[in-house]
Amino acid sequence: MLRFGRPSVERLEGKNDVAGLTRVLASASQVEQRIEALHALIRLEEHDLVLGALGDGAAEVRAAAAHVLGLGGDIRAELPLVLALRDHDWHVRT
Repeated sequence: MLRFGRPSVERLEGKNDVAGLTRVLASASQVEQRIEALHALIRLEEHDLVLGALGDGAAEVRAAAAHVLGLGGDIRAELPLVLALRDHDWHVRT
């Protein structure tokens, strides 16, 4: 059965559907849904896929990405996080 509409981030995470979560993070129209996908990818230990969210158009998504990447301790996030300190939105810098 085909389902249309908003994909369930919880369902995608439950199926370990990294590609589906990445699509939600990259293209969902609702900021909250992109942030949910970002957190799901972190729980699945896909830190490298979250790095791209530091360039999201919504400051809330960039801030969430900076926060979780900063807590993760992944060395690959170091330079992108340093660059995020130059973000025009103070929420991202804190």
